[in-house]
Amino acid sequence: MEIKQLRYFLAVCKCGNITQAAEELYITQQTLSKQIKNFEAELGVPLFTRSVRGAEPTEYAKKLLEPATQIVWVADNALRTLDEMRRAERITIRLGLVHGDFNEYSPLAPKLLFEWERAFPQMILEIREFSPGDNLERMLLQGDLDLAYIDGEKNSGLQKVLISSEPAYVLVSRDSALARAENVTLEDLARQPILIPRICAMPEESKRLLGTYLGREPRFREFNGIFDQGVEHVRVNEGVLFAARSYCLSRNLDGLVTFPFPNPDYRFHRYLACRKDWHLPIPVQAFIKEHQQEF
Repeated sequence: MEIKQLRYFLAVCKCGNITQAAEELYITQQTLSKQIKNFEAELGVPLFTRSVRGAEPTEYAKKLLEPATQIVWVADNALRTLDEMRRAERITIRLGLVHGDFNEYSPLAPKLLFEWERAFPQMILEIREFSPGDNLERMLLQGDLDLAYIDGEKNSGLQKVLISSEPAYVLVSRDSALARAENVTLEDLARQPILIPRICAMPEESKRLLGTYLGREPRFREFNGIFDQGVEHVRVNEGVLFAARSYCLSRNLDGLVTFPFPNPDYRFHRYLACRKDWHLPIPVQAFIKEHQQEF
């Protein structure tokens, strides 16, 4: 005997009609009829007499009515108590992302966050988007954010968990020689100016790592503005721009050609970061456990 069966039984008793009870329960008449027949078979007694007037309860049904009502009431009351506890334990998590990262191609896509919210009804997820020039790490340390989806620079006051590791792509102008080449080599790329924004300049460690992959010290060319504005400089063939795969899929890249970086080991690592002294709520622990990647 299940609570659901008792609910169906009580609905038919109340309505005196299978069709009306099915409408009240938001299920089909066929489904309800089958459930009642299965319940009768399980109990070994008839509960209703079907006629043109509807479904009339038998003496067995009349005997079951009071205890069934009590059982369902106790179950509903228990669920209400648990719901009240969940509401009291609700937690708001402020998640910061750089503008543009919140899209269907991103490793932290809207669908993924929606499923996270649905799995934890007690969690209120506030998604806040910022410009590439904003310092999300500082916001975490100041307590303005609880979580942030950022790159992997070291900060002693933060703990970071690797969430995504995307292959690097190269953006070049459609008018460049690289766009017409059948096979672009690391040596070809090493001769190109690499565009980097002044506002959120590439960290020295990242520059050094890029040089390791290219096999020589890169030639960087700075431009005014944020990273997204570098696309316009690529269009006029001032240099090349490196970006993660999801970036290339989610932006308007008319007039550009994209191709994977020749060395597949060069990847963009993105992290979920928070303050080290923040006690991770259960929803965050569960999300990290499911999505954490090995570095």
